[in-house]
Amino acid sequence: MTAYTTYMWHRRFLCSNELYLFILSFLIMFFASKCSPFYIFNEWGDPHIYFSIGKGIFNGKVLYKDLFDHKGPLIFFVYGLGYLFSSASFLGIYILESLFLFASLLFVYKSAKLFLAKEYAFLSALLFIIIFIWRNEKGGSADEFAVPFLAVSFYYTLRYCLNRTIDTKLLKKYYLIHGATFGAVFLIKFSICVFWPFLLLIPAIDLIMSKRYKDLLAISLSFLSGFVLVLLPVLLYFAANGATGDFVFAYFTINSLY
Repeated sequence: MTAYTTYMWHRRFLCSNELYLFILSFLIMFFASKCSPFYIFNEWGDPHIYFSIGKGIFNGKVLYKDLFDHKGPLIFFVYGLGYLFSSASFLGIYILESLFLFASLLFVYKSAKLFLAKEYAFLSALLFIIIFIWRNEKGGSADEFAVPFLAVSFYYTLRYCLNRTIDTKLLKKYYLIHGATFGAVFLIKFSICVFWPFLLLIPAIDLIMSKRYKDLLAISLSFLSGFVLVLLPVLLYFAANGATGDFVFAYFTINSLY
């Protein structure tokens, strides 16, 4: 990449809607989340539980074995990263919330841009912020951190719907992404995973109608690969710490019962 090309790329980014969404994400979360420095205290209990457990994980405690909650493991690792950034405040969580919101807005914008001009697509992202704030509680919820993964999968489903003659190689890539995003949400709050069957069925039905059974198997394996790619490190963590049974009981058994 030449110096001129680099300069033009940076110039386009600095004048782009993507940059505005990035800045807006930090600004919105500054006022919308009580994890931000704008607020003295977030009185909602959940972020404090997640933060305490995330802190414990990065200080030698084993999730579900030494520390208990019924949420999925990924939310605690996210909060653990926030703890590493700021051990005595939610500043790290605010930064992560802002980055996650930016990812959500970016893919809402990209989805809208498939159908609309850039200006109207940007407006769609702004309208999404209203829904996001309305559902945001006081900031730092598990659902909030799941939103970008939903937005990514929805975008790739829309891309497929606009070009149903898409080749198998690209469709396998889409399903790999679906598998990874599904895996992330599965490890945050598995009840939200009901979002995916409807998305995955659209290409699958097309392949069945076309009698492309080998392609159907190929994309299924791609989805499974994406899912395993996210799930395996977590399973290895619990296996290495002798806590696989604790994980199953705390996350699946407890949630299934209550």
